[in-house]
Amino acid sequence: MGVTWQPDITEYYLNKNSKYMVICSDGIWEVLNNEFVRDLGNIYYKKGQVDVFCDKLKDMAILNWNSKYTSYYRDDITVVCVYFS
Repeated sequence: MGVTWQPDITEYYLNKNSKYMVICSDGIWEVLNNEFVRDLGNIYYKKGQVDVFCDKLKDMAILNWNSKYTSYYRDDITVVCVYFS
C-alpha cells in the first residue's frame, strides 16, 4: 500500500481495568508479539517505570531485528507508552 496522508483512526474505550496504552511503529510489531509487549508492560507498570518499559521494548526489538535479519537493514523503532492512573 505504501505511505499515505490518510490516518488510521481507531477508538478504544477505557475501563477501570485499563492500565496503560502502548503505541509503537511497525519496527516493534514486526519482531515482538502482543503478548510479549503486554507481559513486559505489566512488569514495569507495577514498578511505575514507564521510561524503563519503553527502553526495554526498544532494546528487545533491536535485538530481535539483529537476530532475525542478517543485513544492516532495520525498520524504524518508535515507542510511546501512556500509563493511566
